[in-house]
Amino acid sequence: MNDNDLKKLYFLKAIGYNFVGKQDLKSTSCFYFDSFDKLNNQIINCNLCCLKNYSVKSYTGFGNINSKIIFVMLEPNLNTNIMDNFFELLRKYLKFSERDFYISYLLHCKKQMSLDLSDCFFKCRPYLDEEMNFIKPKIIVALGEDVFLNLYIQNAKNSSFESLRGSFLKFGNAFLMATYSLDKIIKNPSLQANFINDLNKIKDVL
Repeated sequence: MNDNDLKKLYFLKAIGYNFVGKQDLKSTSCFYFDSFDKLNNQIINCNLCCLKNYSVKSYTGFGNINSKIIFVMLEPNLNTNIMDNFFELLRKYLKFSERDFYISYLLHCKKQMSLDLSDCFFKCRPYLDEEMNFIKPKIIVALGEDVFLNLYIQNAKNSSFESLRGSFLKFGNAFLMATYSLDKIIKNPSLQANFINDLNKIKDVL
């Protein structure tokens, strides 16, 4: 049994499964929910990690579940100005409306800077995997280094984020592309040109 199988077992046990058959442990399939609504309900009511003690609520992803692209943020961004600016960039450079993409999170609760988040990443990651199983995107965009390194763990060990940023990497049946987080662009406006250049590459793959 590999690490991926063990993660699935721990997750299933945590959300109430009492028995897991061999067919549920195959690495090629990890569906735990038979509908997107049930998945979102589990996310809303999740109390698997310590973040639940600090967060007002858990946030589900949003957007078109039939889209070809999913943007993954580290955590819910509640700053409407930042999100509006992001949507404007998508409209301007990709000609996207909100029906053309889906946005989700590596952590479905707001993070706490004082906490070790490794356990939170471990316990929340299956929700994102489930979302991607339902959506079946063609492109997954990791918004930020933390998101990328947690999604592409084994392959990113010997490479820097900057060397892989903007590249399309095989990720299951999709392509994974890393770029800057929205917060980093706000703090470092000089990076926006590179961010826009990364967005423009998406058009060639879709």
